[in-house]
Amino acid sequence: MGMLYTTNQAYPYPNVNEPLNNVNDWLYAFALYAEVRGVQRFTTQADLSTKRPTPTSGELAWISSDNVLQVYDGSTWKRVYPPAPMVYTGADSPASSLGAVGDLYVKST
Repeated sequence: MGMLYTTNQAYPYPNVNEPLNNVNDWLYAFALYAEVRGVQRFTTQADLSTKRPTPTSGELAWISSDNVLQVYDGSTWKRVYPPAPMVYTGADSPASSLGAVGDLYVKST
């Protein structure tokens, strides 16, 4: 499969002489490339950790259960939205890294 890449972001695209029988391979390569460059959607932080065990710096993830947007900084996921401070409540202390300086946790009984 003869693959070419865009100059700015290295998006894959087929060579103009690429045989049509390789189009499925090209579409699959493009989908894999694009999947991690958009905002990925996950149900929970655990879902994110399971599906992206080795993220790369700059990846974005939306956690729908918490309505939180995160970016991976090369070592950990950092909350981007909503901005701090946040107030968390629950029967157990939060175990995720979603918190930031200034956040509050109220333990419910």
